[in-house]
Amino acid sequence: MSDEEVEQVEEQYEEEEEAQEEEEKPRPKLTAPKIPE
Repeated sequence: MSDEEVEQVEEQYEEEEEAQEEEEKPRPKLTAPKIPE
């Protein structure tokens, strides 16, 4: 992978983590957080 591809993948993971945090905050966590594969 080139450096640019690695940066794009890292940005995607960061965006997904932020979206999950926003969704889970209002609710008590009943299940373990999902780990992207």
